[in-house]
Amino acid sequence: MERSSVHDEETQRKILELAKSTYDSTPAYRGFISAKGIRNRSSITTLDDVPIMDKRSYLKAFPLDELVQGGDISARANIVSASSGSSGVPFYWPRGNREHNDAAQIYSHIYDKIYQASDKSTLLVVSFSMGSWIAGTYTSFGAIQAAMENNLRLVVGTPSIDQEEVLNVIQHMADYFDQVIIAGYPPFVRDILLEGKNRGVHWHKYKLGLSFAGEMISEPWRTNTMEIAGMDKAHRAINIYGTADMGIVGHETPLSVTIKRLLEEQSITSEICEDPHTLVQFDRRRVLIEEVGGKLLLTSDSGIPLIRYSVGDEGGVLSAADMPKGVLLEAEAILTSEGLDPYEFGKDFVFVKGRSDLTCSLYAVLIYPEHIKAGLEAQNISNSVSGRFKMSTENDSDHEQYLLVKVELRDGVQASDELGNDVKGEIRTALLAMNSEFKKLDEMVAGRARIEIELRPFSDSDVADRAGDKQRWAE
Repeated sequence: MERSSVHDEETQRKILELAKSTYDSTPAYRGFISAKGIRNRSSITTLDDVPIMDKRSYLKAFPLDELVQGGDISARANIVSASSGSSGVPFYWPRGNREHNDAAQIYSHIYDKIYQASDKSTLLVVSFSMGSWIAGTYTSFGAIQAAMENNLRLVVGTPSIDQEEVLNVIQHMADYFDQVIIAGYPPFVRDILLEGKNRGVHWHKYKLGLSFAGEMISEPWRTNTMEIAGMDKAHRAINIYGTADMGIVGHETPLSVTIKRLLEEQSITSEICEDPHTLVQFDRRRVLIEEVGGKLLLTSDSGIPLIRYSVGDEGGVLSAADMPKGVLLEAEAILTSEGLDPYEFGKDFVFVKGRSDLTCSLYAVLIYPEHIKAGLEAQNISNSVSGRFKMSTENDSDHEQYLLVKVELRDGVQASDELGNDVKGEIRTALLAMNSEFKKLDEMVAGRARIEIELRPFSDSDVADRAGDKQRWAE
């Protein structure tokens, strides 16, 4: 599919402008770009003059104070958050008023236009970690500021990742509000919903909204989670694409969710609908996104200015005009019939396929967590497994390589050989369907691309450490 917005002129111009201003204001960037042969700002004339950066080549190569504008952390920031460390040692990110204002504007738009929090009294339950990691404080601060500045009828609860406390907040407070929004990491939110259901909580009476972040979600996962929650509007269960580096990059919208689900329902082959890829919309006034060689590069004047920054995500940039016309028209009609403006969030999209640094390698083929997730969402096993797992590449006594997947069972489910075989079969089916390199490998080595399954009881800390901030899919 040809796309119109891989490298548009406006994006290029803004990247060059930020590169020049950052060269003037930020010691580390001057050193970084000078080492690439750029000796003064006037030499920055094309994108070829602006080198691609990543955590290793830029962030870890300079002292933290040299990475912020003016070289003074306290003059630029008022809070520090940590990255999750999912691909290495945690990195600490200073944030200031600019980032808080951005968060408030984004959340105000989300809560108003998607959840109608201007009209409905709303309890927002933030179940992200409230420690050093960005998601909890960013969401809470942004929501509180959004409510104060835009007269949202929004009250924020911050029980963090304590499942018992989340359920307590909801059961004691929810009846005083028109609706409840649970914000959290997808597997944790699902745990909350399942545990509540086990305790007799009637989720449908709370008019739930769900706001996820931290990883991609598939359409079967969204549909099944909506069923648990007693929800009937898919666009009230949205995913946010963000990074510790620059906060929210983009988020799902009624339009993006409707398009993605229509693409799947109609079995339209497209690089953006190979579930469970994320399709979100973004605002180029605050973040610029390029696609280079199938990788996403992000540019934003954030706490640490980042220019052509690679976070390791694979994907692409597109506009509404790049969507299959019939699907776009149908999505517009669906949303209009529900009283929603299809283009409330603009016409810029980004799709995200996954991260290369969260994979395992089997015979040099990359195995992505998203493919394992898809297997565990198969209808015949989804009621027996929690959806959490941990995968690793192992070698047997004959030094033959195999993929080991430790799978957490749902609470009360017992392991059995039959269930283990079913899980292995569904994971293998998903890999063959979604990973073309694995399919070729399987054909070439005739069954030697082995998958082994270990079924683990619910809350086995080796697979699912719920005291931590994020699920570790690979080890």
